[in-house]
Amino acid sequence: MAKHFNRVCIIGAGASGLTSTKACLEQGIRPTCLEKTSDLGGMWNNAERIKHNISPTLYPSLIANLSKVVSSFSDFPIPKDWPPYLSKNMTLDYFRMYAENFSLTQHIQFNTEVIKVFPSKSYDVSGSWIVRTKDLITNDVDEKEYSAIIVATGKHAKKFYANVPGLDATFNGEVIHAGDYINQEIFRDKSVLVIGSGSTGCDIACEAASTAKNVFLSARHGTWLTPRLQKKGLPFDVTITNRFRRRLHPWMPSWIVNRRFQNILESRVNHEACGLKSM
Repeated sequence: MAKHFNRVCIIGAGASGLTSTKACLEQGIRPTCLEKTSDLGGMWNNAERIKHNISPTLYPSLIANLSKVVSSFSDFPIPKDWPPYLSKNMTLDYFRMYAENFSLTQHIQFNTEVIKVFPSKSYDVSGSWIVRTKDLITNDVDEKEYSAIIVATGKHAKKFYANVPGLDATFNGEVIHAGDYINQEIFRDKSVLVIGSGSTGCDIACEAASTAKNVFLSARHGTWLTPRLQKKGLPFDVTITNRFRRRLHPWMPSWIVNRRFQNILESRVNHEACGLKSM
């Protein structure tokens, strides 16, 4: 039996990397989790991202857009006395608690950069892979063979910019990606256009409004504003996504589901008056 058999390499020690490590251990598989930085947490460990010049980073005021009820690990709930929506620091603390509770840290190699992943010479027979790594402390390069690879590096590792004709050639202002945003002071007394009405775009537009001369929020189509808390203080995603409603919705006409959703949102915000309602 080959030495690499039953060995799995997990790239990244963020949320997916931690849960993948735990799942491997539960199945009797030997995981090795490789993490480029010196701590776990992935995108939520902002200090490490800044230290290693990993972009995008998180702005200090960021609050999760999913409630703790929806975003908790099923086998390790977020403490009941924590707020409904976690700050980035609390989210990182939660990941650390999760790793400690399931003894995951001992399976993580920190300060280890994955340089290359490629099939082994016996791949056609064994299906194994070679992972070439670099120790960022000693600069030593190493190669190991694994029976499987789990890539858990997340989907926010690359910044995308709007393709606007003439932006590079004729625009004299400053173009900033949301991943480089720190606070609203950079917008003081300026006219600001925020492209994108997702959670991050709306957060930045609201903060910019406190210091900028003008703020415009650009969206490709109408959008629905979803307040974090609904009636009786319940998180919005809890009021619309409980088990009963999830089982009921597939049996209901889509127009009824959509109308109910819209009525909930319209009870809090007049989207037509705000110029946000889809035509």
